[in-house]
Amino acid sequence: MEILSLKDSVEKDTFFRKLPNLTEQLPRQIVLKKLFPLLTSALEYGSAAAPALTALLKIGSWLSAEEYTLKVLPTIIKLFASNDRAIRVALLQHIDQYGESLSARVVDEQVYPHVATGFVDTSSILRELTLKSMLIMAPKLSQRNLSGSLLKYLSKLQVDEEPAIRTNTTILLGNIASFLNDGTRKRVLINAFTVRALRDTFSPARGAGVMALCATSSYYDTTEIATRILPNIVVLTIDPDSDVRSKVFQAVDQFMQILKQSNEKSNAGDTAHAGSLGLASMPGNAGLLEWAMSSLTLKGKPSDQAPIAASNSVRPVTTTTAAISGLIESPSMAPVRVSSSSDFADAPAPPSPTSTDGWGEIENGIHEEQYCDKDGWDDIEPLEEPKPSSVLANIQAAQKRPVSQPKPQ
Repeated sequence: MEILSLKDSVEKDTFFRKLPNLTEQLPRQIVLKKLFPLLTSALEYGSAAAPALTALLKIGSWLSAEEYTLKVLPTIIKLFASNDRAIRVALLQHIDQYGESLSARVVDEQVYPHVATGFVDTSSILRELTLKSMLIMAPKLSQRNLSGSLLKYLSKLQVDEEPAIRTNTTILLGNIASFLNDGTRKRVLINAFTVRALRDTFSPARGAGVMALCATSSYYDTTEIATRILPNIVVLTIDPDSDVRSKVFQAVDQFMQILKQSNEKSNAGDTAHAGSLGLASMPGNAGLLEWAMSSLTLKGKPSDQAPIAASNSVRPVTTTTAAISGLIESPSMAPVRVSSSSDFADAPAPPSPTSTDGWGEIENGIHEEQYCDKDGWDDIEPLEEPKPSSVLANIQAAQKRPVSQPKPQ
């Protein structure tokens, strides 16, 4: 460790990969008093490789909560400002080990601004890890960062070229809905889940949209359910993917039950809460966190995708649900190859989700003519009255001119 700066990158990487196991063989006092300070210093000044973070967190787990806050967290916070992509990936991969120890103020002011750069990174792995880290960071963000900055990034990720990232964006949005204010939920949720997720060409993304609607059903009133949600999900009862169809029928039952309860309340004269009924006990609403922990990682290029199929479709391997309290480990999934169909929803499915629904400013080249469902996303400008033609204007002016009476001779 004392001559670490003299070693090349290969030797550093090999040493730090072996270091976590070596610390188990050394006396703990030597590790804490001698090795630990050298390790933190090497990480802060950039002479240590990314695998050194694993050793740091392992040694930090031996410390008390007070010592961990004083000796480990300051180093981790400084590392978030690093430009080394390997360091940033390592930080996000291990965020479940230290994320809960970070205060809300530190996350909002010091950590999130650096983490947010990963949303627009060219590496799809870094974009997905950044997205998953928001499960831990979002509850600690202020409304300014949550409703402003984060939602703009999620808007772009929902039309990402990687289908797994689009799916996980919908899942994340369903999980952080409870942290959004009422106005933001009204403006974002239904459009993000129906206009985009339910029309995605990737079947797990459509399934995620249906599940997200079920999980956030308590935020919608009966008018929204009857006019905006049910018409969009009923179409998917003939979806080519059987897993999507099963989720859709479950969602239809859940929302119809909400409408029935509202009708019963109205008939009984109790209309105080008829507009916002949620069914927390419904099967589709149970275990949202467990459902959200499943990550769908697609190994392949976007060219491997195909539009929605009506027959001979290959169902993706269902991911196992892991109820963990930290970072999501994503099992791999084979690319989905399906054939196109022309009899689904009266028109062929578009190649990508919409970008004209006002769900943020999309700057990734998606054509705006694919969908025209704005549903109140954009600020609606007042329509200008059409100007009459010159002939019509003269006639109207003549009609408004007072008629002059002839003077007597």
